[in-house]
Amino acid sequence: KSPVDRAKLGHKWSVAADANGIPIGVAIDGANRNDLKLLEPTLDSIIANGVIDDIELLARDRGYDYPVVRE
Repeated sequence: KSPVDRAKLGHKWSVAADANGIPIGVAIDGANRNDLKLLEPTLDSIIANGVIDDIELLARDRGYDYPVVRE
C-alpha cells in the first residue's frame, strides 16, 4: 500500500505542551484525521485540566493554519 493512502490505519495524537514541554492537553483520533478536527478536542482537554487561563501564547504548526483558527 501507498504510505499516503487515506485509508491508513493507526492513530494521530494532538498534544499541547507548555513552554517546558510538559503535556497539558491531548486528543487522539484516526490517523487519516485532519489536524483541524483535533483542535477543539485538544483545547477542551486543556480546559478540563484547568490551565487554559495560564496560556499567554498559543503556537501551532501549519496543519492548523485556517482562517477559522486565526479568528
